[in-house]
Parts: sequence; structure tokens; C-alpha cells
Amino acid sequence: MVDEAVKQKEAFLAKAEAYLKEGLYQTAQDLAVDWLLRFPRDGEARMIACHAWMRLGKLDKVKVALKEVDEDLLKISLIYARLGDICAQSGLQKEAVSLYQRFLSINPEGSLSDEIRAKLKALLLPEDESDEEDLGGAPPSPSKFQTVTMAELYIKQGYREQAINLLKDILERDGENERAKRLLAELTSPGEGMDEKKRKVMATLYRWLENIQQMKRA
Repeated sequence: MVDEAVKQKEAFLAKAEAYLKEGLYQTAQDLAVDWLLRFPRDGEARMIACHAWMRLGKLDKVKVALKEVDEDLLKISLIYARLGDICAQSGLQKEAVSLYQRFLSINPEGSLSDEIRAKLKALLLPEDESDEEDLGGAPPSPSKFQTVTMAELYIKQGYREQAINLLKDILERDGENERAKRLLAELTSPGEGMDEKKRKVMATLYRWLENIQQMKRA
């Protein structure tokens, strides 16, 4: 029974990928939708459907599919947030940062994501920095690696404006930060003016596909 199911899945994928390769996007869409009626949570079938919809210009369908996937991923990825809390409470800062970043890479939006982002920021920018500034000393420079990493995380999530603002803040504190300079130049170069609506959909789709692949490998 299991072998038969595997064979059916392999046949479906081979046929769908062939349709996409040949540019038969409507046929690939119909095949994927039919498969999803039987297996509504099949990630690979969703990817095929979204690929076809993108090619057919059906961005609204892609956004609906992404919303459904994000809801599923939120339920699964909550373990990263909860384990991050446990590590933070246990003094395991490095491990907590890694877990929070994993959660945010999958779930960049929402009230819980805002809460996790605040926790991550608190771990990356220790409280004693504000104390030093209050004493009248020179404004402290946070870790270059960590703050630029936060900007790179924003970029990965598709938050271009937030990344630009963060990089500008970093350069105000440390004008010699080469990584920040390079990233800011890339984000503000002439080729970055893609239609905002399409850019956000593409960024979300890319993030979703990457997360699905990571979960498959795991």
C-alpha cells in the first residue's frame, strides 16, 4: 500500500514537472489542483500549483496559498519560539538567538513574530549598553556581526525598508562598517525598484519554498 502511494506521488511529480518544463502551465495547474483535492497539505503539490499560478499571472491565488502555508508553518515552528524561551531563561543566549532567528525566518509577520523580534533584539543588544550611554560616555557600538545579521534577516524575509533603516542606523554609529555599506548600496541601487506588490509576493514565495525544502531535509 505504501509502495503504491509512493509510485503515485512520483508519477504525479514527474508529470507535473514535465508540464512546467514544457510551458504547459494551465495543465500543470489543473493536475496540481486535482492532487490537492485528495491531499490538501501536500507541500510539493502546492509548490507546483504556485509555480503555475505565477506563470499564469494569478498572484491572488498564490497569496491565498501562501497564507494557508504560513498558518501551517506557524503551528509547526512554534517549537523554535518555545525552545528559544527556555534557552533564554536558562542563560543559553547563543542557542536562544539561533532558535528565535529560525522562527522569524519562517514567520516574519504577526503579533507573535513582533514579540519574538523584540526578544531577539534584547538578546543582541544587551541592556548594559543603555546604562553606559546614560553615564555620558560615547554611544556604544553593538556587535557588528549581530546587528548586520539582523539586517540580513530582514532582507531574507522580504522586509526591504526595515533592512534599509536598520543599516542606516548601524552606519550612523559606525560609518566604517563595510558589510553595512555594501548591503545598503545593494538595496538602494537602481535595479531595486521592482513593483512593490509583486516584489513582496515573490519574496514571500521564495521564503515559503525555502522553508518547505528545509523541512523536507529535516
